[in-house]
Amino acid sequence: MPFEPIENNTFDPANFSLEENQFLIDHLGEPLEAATAKGVPPGVGAGGLKALDIVYRFGRRCDQSGDPFVGFEALKEVCRVFLREHAVMSEQARQGVAPKFPSRYEWDTFGKGHLGGVGSDAGRMRSYFDEQGNRHYFAVKLLTNTERPLPQWLAQKQTKKAAEHRELVDDQEHGVVTCPICKYSQNYEPGSRSKRAMARTRMGKHLKTAKREPDLHRQLYTYVFGS
Repeated sequence: MPFEPIENNTFDPANFSLEENQFLIDHLGEPLEAATAKGVPPGVGAGGLKALDIVYRFGRRCDQSGDPFVGFEALKEVCRVFLREHAVMSEQARQGVAPKFPSRYEWDTFGKGHLGGVGSDAGRMRSYFDEQGNRHYFAVKLLTNTERPLPQWLAQKQTKKAAEHRELVDDQEHGVVTCPICKYSQNYEPGSRSKRAMARTRMGKHLKTAKREPDLHRQLYTYVFGS
């Protein structure tokens, strides 16, 4: 299947090489013919060129339709952030103070990293951490986000709830393991270690696939099953 640099109207600088990110910073908003008039820089491949062309045409269509295009400068900025954070992560890895690309880990509230944990980057660096340890994704929508933010009181309530759940409720006397978030449960034979392990494995699948409050379920999965 051919590589598509722009999918679902989402621009992700992680899809491009360092050279392509710099090329996009220099030329986003220009037609492809103008951007390549003096040739194509080393390290810039078909994906970077195609992305430049797609975004240019998308922006011009939005000029005609009035759709809320995020803007070429906003896309240039996420490329700058990607280059900056890539350099920071590479330097920290060189110094031995952090693993290479720590965004490929899910970090719990105790500061322990779980390689490949639920919510971490897979395959490539798609996010970074701010000074408070919050994960941010580089990708942005080409159309500005129209979703309404949660009220502050509700956001605080969800944060408090997330902190309360660090383990499954495991009633070994009666052979029942329960999700503390939604009360989903799995039964097993009391006293059987193998049956209990199988029930916990099934519960792990539930935590990864739950549709209700998925973020809380994934966080609990990291606490319970993370490496």
